[in-house]
Amino acid sequence: MDQPMKEKSGFIFSIVLFCRNHWAGLMARWRYVYWRFSFYNHPSKFSVCGKIRIRYPEHVVVGQNVELSEGLYINARDWVFIGDDSTLSAFVRINTGALPIDTLPNAREPHTAAPVHIGKYVWLATGVTVNPGVTIHDGVVVGAGAVVTHDLPPYTLCVGIPAKPIRKLPELPAESA
Repeated sequence: MDQPMKEKSGFIFSIVLFCRNHWAGLMARWRYVYWRFSFYNHPSKFSVCGKIRIRYPEHVVVGQNVELSEGLYINARDWVFIGDDSTLSAFVRINTGALPIDTLPNAREPHTAAPVHIGKYVWLATGVTVNPGVTIHDGVVVGAGAVVTHDLPPYTLCVGIPAKPIRKLPELPAESA
C-alpha cells in the first residue's frame, strides 16, 4: 500500500473513533436526562450505567446518589422507592405486580400489586430479584442471584433463594448517615 493511502485510512479511522466515542457520550447524557424526567420525583444526582428498562417510571421514586446499572428491569405497577446512596447492579429485577395464585393462571386476570421499598445505602448485587411487597431496610447488601421474597432487616448481608440474613453489618456513623 502506498504512503498517501495509509495516511488517508489512518485519518478516517481516527474520525470514526472520535465519532463513536462522542456518540457514546451523547447517548449516556441523553439516557440520564430521559430517566431524570421520567421518574416521579426528578432526582438531580443519580447515574445510569448502560441500558435499563422501567415499566411505568412515573411510579418510581429515586433518591440522591443512586446508581442504576446495565440490564436493570423494574416493573412498577405499584410504587418503587429507592433510598439515597443505593446501588442496583447489573440485571437486577424488581417486580411490584404479580398474578394471584389462588386462581388458574389467566392473562385476563387482574394483576395484584404491592409497593417495594429499598432503603438508604443498599446494594443489590448482580442478578437479584425483588418480589412485590418487600421492604429492604437501610444498609442491606443482597448477594448475587438472590431472590428477595420477604422484608430484610437493616444492616445485614443477605444471600440465597429466598434471601436470608447470614451476617450483621456495621452501622454507619451518625454524621455520614
